[in-house]
Amino acid sequence: MNTLNETLVSLLAGGAYRTGEELGARLGVSRAAVWKQIESLRGLGIAIESAGKRGYRMIPPDDPLFPPLLGVPGCVVEYHYEIRSTNARAAELAEQGAAEGTLALAEIQTGGKGRRGHEWSSPLGGLWCSLILRPRRPPADAQRAPLIAAVAAAQACEDVTGLRPGVKWPNDLVLNGRKLCGILLETSVEAERVRHMVMGIGINVSQRREDFPDALRDSVTSLSIESGAAVKRGEVLRAFADRFWGWYRGLESGGGEFFREAFMPEYASRSVTLGREVSVAADAQTYAARAEAIGESGELIVRADDGAVRSVWAADVSVR
Repeated sequence: MNTLNETLVSLLAGGAYRTGEELGARLGVSRAAVWKQIESLRGLGIAIESAGKRGYRMIPPDDPLFPPLLGVPGCVVEYHYEIRSTNARAAELAEQGAAEGTLALAEIQTGGKGRRGHEWSSPLGGLWCSLILRPRRPPADAQRAPLIAAVAAAQACEDVTGLRPGVKWPNDLVLNGRKLCGILLETSVEAERVRHMVMGIGINVSQRREDFPDALRDSVTSLSIESGAAVKRGEVLRAFADRFWGWYRGLESGGGEFFREAFMPEYASRSVTLGREVSVAADAQTYAARAEAIGESGELIVRADDGAVRSVWAADVSVR
């Protein structure tokens, strides 16, 4: 959504009629240009009525993701109806110097991706967004961010629905054994410092079972499916941002001590991995182990069946 469209949505957000002449004067464009922007907004699925001399009015959407109607704490939102990848767009914005807190948001992703190159199904009804971060901490500390995002997402889902998702290491959310949310971190590092990070968040919010591809229907779920009620994406996003920035600022100021003392008890209470027998697939080998702890930088500490203690940084870990 471009700046002109955002301003137009803001002007129409109250639901009152505004004439094309009034809107043109406020926007600094002609009435013909106003009509063109109105048609552009309609193309994005925004319901706008026309009534002769009375002008235009917007029917407020039930679950808006448009930035002027959204109000996400600590974020500046760039909205897209359809995009290949919000992570790719956020990375592009980060390279252009976009500030921390810039959020690329889309109704649909056509090329969403998960961890380790897996495809992420991104139909209408989900929450698909990518957040730019510019942490001051060294790279090893910055890798804790996905764990913080997972806890923030779990708390947000609970805040809005009362459901309590579990966290599967490092940062997947699960409900009743099915995947609810995935988080993907992409980091740009230069000379032992983090230039920027892009945090991709995908939460299944209001999809129905039939909205998912056949191959995924038995392994994924949504908040609406699990709660049996309509859930609004905007509410989940606002709750996530509120929770995330609280954890993130604590990590930025408190470092390892904050991570150990304040954050890890919350993470551990939600973990479906810690203390469990797991299968670890990493470095072209698979082995059985017991998940024992989370390390200082967010790595999983496991004790293999042969007694060896290993640190797992990037792997597919499944509970046995």
